Amino acid sequence: MRDIILIDRNQPAYKGNLHLHTTWSDGRLPAAEVVEAFKAKGYHFISISDHDVYTRTDEFNTADFITLPGTSRRRRSCRAAGSGRGSRRCARSTERS
Repeated sequence: MRDIILIDRNQPAYKGNLHLHTTWSDGRLPAAEVVEAFKAKGYHFISISDHDVYTRTDEFNTADFITLPGTSRRRRSCRAAGSGRGSRRCARSTERS
């Protein structure tokens, strides 16, 4: 059985980025500059997913561009989590730092 992806060319397509960082964590640009850069490249939406920060991003939304608040948890080591070396109770998360 083959996987087939059907795209209805009559429906709108949206360009977006669902994982990016700003200076709220380890990104290089402030959120406002990130938003403007993605708008300039023709994006319709982004999700600001800084490390261990969840913040409202409504202030950046316009009629043709939206921001989705998100977060990216840093993976803590077993030692940092306090569970000791060799333990299987290490903290789990979505991204390694």
